[in-house]
Amino acid sequence: MTKTAERVIEAWDNRSFCHINNTSTDGKVVYLYGNKIIKRENGKVYIRTAGYATKTTKDRLNSLKGVHVYTSKGIVYLNNYEWDNHKEWTEI
Repeated sequence: MTKTAERVIEAWDNRSFCHINNTSTDGKVVYLYGNKIIKRENGKVYIRTAGYATKTTKDRLNSLKGVHVYTSKGIVYLNNYEWDNHKEWTEI
């Protein structure tokens, strides 16, 4: 986990604003390059890659407790299961 991810996710956890380089949060949603990748809604947490399963996206998502996103042979995995719909919101 990078320092950027650590600081932004900490702010998100505390429901406060934080903007560092390409990543920001308003306390409800985490944005990477303007794309929503993490959101809190009705007490639930949702994640997605927004179609960009990049190293940076995976770093931000992996900053959440209980989340492990990785790619192997072009396939995206979430917590060791193939994550077919990684472009869409997934509840964690």
